[in-house]
Amino acid sequence: MRKKGKKVIRPAGDELMDYLNRGFAICNRCGAVMDRREDPRGGCDIYACPSCGWEIDEMEYEYESGDPMELVQDERGDDYLVFRNDMPPAGCRACGGPYPYCKPSNVRRLQNVRRLSMTNVEEEPCNRGFSSLYLEADMRYHYEKPPIYLSMYGQRYCCDHPVYNHCTLFLVGERGLAVIQQRYDPETKHTFWAEVDEWLTDPLYLHPRFRAFFDRRAGTGTDGLYPTVTIRQIMWALKMKPLPKQPWETVFDHTPI
Repeated sequence: MRKKGKKVIRPAGDELMDYLNRGFAICNRCGAVMDRREDPRGGCDIYACPSCGWEIDEMEYEYESGDPMELVQDERGDDYLVFRNDMPPAGCRACGGPYPYCKPSNVRRLQNVRRLSMTNVEEEPCNRGFSSLYLEADMRYHYEKPPIYLSMYGQRYCCDHPVYNHCTLFLVGERGLAVIQQRYDPETKHTFWAEVDEWLTDPLYLHPRFRAFFDRRAGTGTDGLYPTVTIRQIMWALKMKPLPKQPWETVFDHTPI
């Protein structure tokens, strides 16, 4: 991250995208690159802005942009952010050309991490046997509920926690990690914490970074209670697309839940 003592950096345009894709945190108030430091009270690290002084827990941080952004993939399958106006056109994943008049030998190349280009596109039918198009409708910054899903991992766990009465519990041996998601009751107009949506359990558990996160945060149960994280905290740690933010959402302080 940005080292202390250096001048304040406020990236914009392509430079901003480059900072975000390299994992830097950008201040949502003044646009400066933020410092990362340890929380003296323990728990997760804190992002602190060297310009305006704004601070936020690293697990609760989410960059808020006034310009629409999309999460797309490069030729290696890695996710990266682009402004919507800079999105690549629709095309075949095999070569980037207009399907089906494309050629698999024409390899997509990533230009300065933001744009895709094509060379020597010929009007020959693609022989890959599948369309796999880039559709703008499928490129969204937020994680969206799929039309078909499974929920094979995690369990709904009832307990007497001071914050919640039930959660989604992931168990590996005797160690467990509870994940909670905030809900809103329109009739009583109050929020509460409960288990996560069923369509989120498998993407979390099967994520390649889940086991490392689980090993760091999970623990054995104490009086029927397990270490707990929110859905936003774990999705941020796994570098997943965030859920759409609701106006009634609240966050915890820097101490463990």
